[in-house]
Amino acid sequence: MRGDAFRLPFRNEQFDYAICSLFTHHFKDDKVVEILEELSRVATRGIFVIDLHRHPVAYYFFTTVARLFLHNRLIREDGALSILRSFTPVELSTLAVSANLTDVSVTRRFPYRLVLAASPPNGAGSAGILPASSGGFTLDSVEPDNPGKVTFNESRQDACAPSDSLRANERN
Repeated sequence: MRGDAFRLPFRNEQFDYAICSLFTHHFKDDKVVEILEELSRVATRGIFVIDLHRHPVAYYFFTTVARLFLHNRLIREDGALSILRSFTPVELSTLAVSANLTDVSVTRRFPYRLVLAASPPNGAGSAGILPASSGGFTLDSVEPDNPGKVTFNESRQDACAPSDSLRANERN
């Protein structure tokens, strides 16, 4: 089957769950929100998005190992670029809130992966089956007058990404 992430070839609420893996970091934030909205359109119970965690250790480890073992320049540069374009837990949670998802939870998984679990608006169930105690963020509140302002309960201190990340620069 072939499809478009922005117009999935499925009926509304055709599936219990929709899953997207290692894909969203290739898009700008507004397009990620559109993808999340489309995933929530076809899912009744929840969505899961697995993607890279932008973290300095992941970036420097990959670039060091890639220089030593990967002889293809395209693979080395693409891998490093993907890490720089990836997300922090707060960024991914904020995008989910912008897509009007509920029960938003982002957890960290080995090796430097993030898993977003959320329910579609008016979803029948809670997708948040990944406990925040495993090193994640859970949505605490959204201000009704300012939906862009989101508060999170942080279960572990998150390390910042390299300051020259492409995702941060594209917002300017």
